[in-house]
Amino acid sequence: MRWGETADGVMVELRLSGTIGRRPVSWITIDRIVLRDGRIAERTANFDPLPLAWALARSPRAARVMLPALLRRGGRD
Repeated sequence: MRWGETADGVMVELRLSGTIGRRPVSWITIDRIVLRDGRIAERTANFDPLPLAWALARSPRAARVMLPALLRRGGRD
């Protein structure tokens, strides 16, 4: 959607979309990318999980499949 330069890299705003339980879902994420010597040294993604949580709440079948995998990742992006 947009991006901007920072002192040590860039910030990128993205809209992600897909389906959960055959229903469309979308959310916005802000990625911060730190560059060192012209290479990616660090990346963090921040987003409001409410759209995903709402979609999972409306689809128990999808939640049973997705939640264990998300919990195993421990919030890593």
